Amino acid sequence: MFERSERWTSPLSPESALEAVSTAFSSKGARFLREGNILTVRQGSNWKYRLLGNLFPGGRRNVPVALTLKAIPSAEGSDIEAHAFDTFGVRLVEHAFFGAQKTFEEQLENLLGTAAEAARVVLSR
Repeated sequence: MFERSERWTSPLSPESALEAVSTAFSSKGARFLREGNILTVRQGSNWKYRLLGNLFPGGRRNVPVALTLKAIPSAEGSDIEAHAFDTFGVRLVEHAFFGAQKTFEEQLENLLGTAAEAARVVLSR
């Protein structure tokens, strides 16, 4: 499993921060689940990635990844815990082939970067 976690501070309220992130990902075809102060964003397709693999552009465009954000009120606006991870599921081998590790890591970085920008993150911890 590929994953990465970060903690941020945003000048936006928790509600506004999560709404801004939802808006930023809505044009990218992402799927959302919102439960209180937690937002989960999912992108890609497990079956398309498995079918097309990492060697083809269609496969790389469908890397199955997700981002969970938990926003809580703070004096500065909100504190956000971000966790990006793959949703690829069962793997037949422990290591990744044909540049898959780089592809997954780039997708996780893109998720975190888009969310941080949308939430107007001012401080990474």
